[in-house]
Amino acid sequence: PVGDGHVNMRNDISAKLNNMFGVSSPTELADYLMYCLPPGTMRGIAYAFYDSWMSVYSDVWCTYVSAQVHEIGHNLNLGHSNENGAYNDQSGMMGLSYSQSNTPAMCFNA
Repeated sequence: PVGDGHVNMRNDISAKLNNMFGVSSPTELADYLMYCLPPGTMRGIAYAFYDSWMSVYSDVWCTYVSAQVHEIGHNLNLGHSNENGAYNDQSGMMGLSYSQSNTPAMCFNA
């Protein structure tokens, strides 16, 4: 079963980056980092923290532009772009994410 393995893996990746590059935080390496975790590591497709530098993706979801833009939107303090419940807006990038790269055409409104 999937538990908090994604948190442990995320922390281990950060520690390895710090060690490899001689920094105290991955934020010394880049403004934003994507952690692409192997299948079965976490529930859901991706998550990010508001006003943060990190977004975390399950397996191939790190390759889908709509998921990338959605999660970095959270890093930039954007919430979901809907008024009828979570993920019901399918027109904006801060709504539902799609498992495709070239479609659908969506705007970046929050």
